[in-house]
Amino acid sequence: MSKQLEMKDLLEGIKKGMSIDDFCEALQCDEEEFKRSILRLYKNNDEKLKKIMREIKKKSKRKSGNSKKYSWVAKEIDVDKCVDRSVEKEESEEAFEVFSPEMSLEELDRLEENQSIITARLEMKHKGLVAEHQMILQSVQKISTEINGLIVSVKEKYEEFQDLKASAEEIAEKMKELSADVHDKKVALMETRQRIHELELITLCVYESGEITAEGERRVELNDSGSEKLRNTLLKMEECQNLRVKDVGTLAKLIAIVKNLKTSKYEVVCDEPEIERIFNTISI
Repeated sequence: MSKQLEMKDLLEGIKKGMSIDDFCEALQCDEEEFKRSILRLYKNNDEKLKKIMREIKKKSKRKSGNSKKYSWVAKEIDVDKCVDRSVEKEESEEAFEVFSPEMSLEELDRLEENQSIITARLEMKHKGLVAEHQMILQSVQKISTEINGLIVSVKEKYEEFQDLKASAEEIAEKMKELSADVHDKKVALMETRQRIHELELITLCVYESGEITAEGERRVELNDSGSEKLRNTLLKMEECQNLRVKDVGTLAKLIAIVKNLKTSKYEVVCDEPEIERIFNTISI
């Protein structure tokens, strides 16, 4: 960390006869950093820059061994921040002369001044590129870390997807097998219920003689109590006017037996179709 060189401080120091060493001591920097600070102040004016550099060198040559302290104090700043790459020139395109033995001292001083300016500019540009390079590398590292995290996350999600897909396929196969099993069980259940219905069904057989019997797996006692009362009611009904008195008695007996049955699972089969028809149509 060094102190920032301000324009007014530079001009004031030159007026007071400060040498390069005096400036470096006041700014707490080395000669190269001091030159870069001057370059920053006059980056857009090469003529003034060269004039200032010559003036400071003259002061430095005239200085005796004793240097005094100066009252002005510059603000602190990071020298690296002095780089302004937006106004840099392409130093590589500038003519960088080298000395020859034939040069005079004045020519060598001018050459050294030009070389210092170009070198300082190149150093500033290099520092800017280093900073930019480090920033890009940090961004690359950050993005690389994020990408690696995404790769791990995607890999985990893909494995989870594969597991879920395999589980879904396994369950689908079980569903298919179970569905077939359920279908078979339903068919068997229907057959069982049908058989139960057949076994529970009571067939009431009504013969022409008037006799009524019950056929089926279950033993059933036929109870025709109340048939006399039903017979008198039937005789008055219009539906029974074409029946013989005997058939009316048989119909009354059938109705009484059905009313006294303890089950609704029955069927009636009559020798006389008319008795069966009237039994199925009348409601008493």
